[in-house]
Amino acid sequence: MDEIANKGLEVKRSRKIRDSDIERISVTGYDIELPREHVESELNKLFSSCGEITDVHIPETRNSSLWSHAFIYFVGQGTADKALQLNGSDMGGWTVHAEAYPFLSKNDNCVELEVQGYDTSLSESDIKCELSKLFSSCGKVGHVIICDSFSIVYLVGEDAIDKAPKLSGTDMGGGRKALVRFVAYHGRNIFHPRRHKWRIISGRPDVKPKMAAKMKIIKKPKRTAKKKIIKKPKMTLD
Repeated sequence: MDEIANKGLEVKRSRKIRDSDIERISVTGYDIELPREHVESELNKLFSSCGEITDVHIPETRNSSLWSHAFIYFVGQGTADKALQLNGSDMGGWTVHAEAYPFLSKNDNCVELEVQGYDTSLSESDIKCELSKLFSSCGKVGHVIICDSFSIVYLVGEDAIDKAPKLSGTDMGGGRKALVRFVAYHGRNIFHPRRHKWRIISGRPDVKPKMAAKMKIIKKPKRTAKKKIIKKPKMTLD
């Protein structure tokens, strides 16, 4: 989990901010050649009247240029609706295009965990069954990635982020003890994630990037087989 997202999670928990109070929008229309700090500052000024802003972020492409979508996070119900009313605002050279960007409810309270200590000789189905039993008091196991010596578990449940790590030390049978390590929180956060799987976030996860232009396929000329030259035998005079 990146430091920004981790900080956001800590602030969210310390202030006891409810998921239902976190809203966000995406913004386009700015010149991607402008400095990022300048665009983020202008967006902050424009939308500050809508409510508490916790994050204004413009991701970068792999070429370190600005992505076309910026992300603005608010705390307070109805703040996103107020922000959408500013769609079309003139920012002195460019026009704001604000779009709704709601959270996916299926990701609420989803925690990613690394688990060790179970019998790795079991079949995949048995391992998943054991892990489901282990976390039954915390929520529902949504997905399990089984590796050689550990598993990645995606657990969905209220307060799972607090309950699941406390299961470290649980007897798994055969003298084995469970080791549960928190990896990442995939639920609602007050900050936009800066990285995902070691790659810079480069756009909205619910929108596939469009190809600016179709690549032309240049066909290489087919090679023609060289004709074999059959030499005629020299005529000799007897």
